[in-house]
Amino acid sequence: MTQVDLNNLSPKALDFEIGGSKQCLENHGVNSLDIFAVVHGDAWNIPVVIDAISKYYGFANNGFANSMFLHCDGYGSSKQTDCRPHDDNGILTYSKVYSVRAESHNSWDQSYLHDDQIIFQKFVDEVNSGMVDAIPILAYHIIDNSKDPSSTERKYLQDNGFREIPMSDLG
Repeated sequence: MTQVDLNNLSPKALDFEIGGSKQCLENHGVNSLDIFAVVHGDAWNIPVVIDAISKYYGFANNGFANSMFLHCDGYGSSKQTDCRPHDDNGILTYSKVYSVRAESHNSWDQSYLHDDQIIFQKFVDEVNSGMVDAIPILAYHIIDNSKDPSSTERKYLQDNGFREIPMSDLG
């Protein structure tokens, strides 16, 4: 609702921000929403935030990594084999449907001094790296159902035979 950092909000305030945002979008004709983007992507290990998101959405863009592994199982020391939000002991898992991770252009902008050519080449190298059990996830700050390739990266993927899958179809 207000693009606020969720990490220190009460459960009631989380319901307003997370549930209210979905209701507001639906009231304005944006339907079939199943993914929530967490401001700053840094609430992946905050149980009360994850619980609030899970009441309204099936996924959350919430964390950073070069790629998202299809079975949440490719992250270094993590021993996961699925994308469940909690392990058998009720502890939040590292990677889950509420921690869909994406590469941050903000970090690339800082690292490469906003050089669009270098950033684009890094993107091309990443998506052509032979990923088998991972997929690149593009997250945009604009809601647009027209499927118009509005970014250089998206156009590259479409022109080079990559298949675009909305999060709602990923399962």
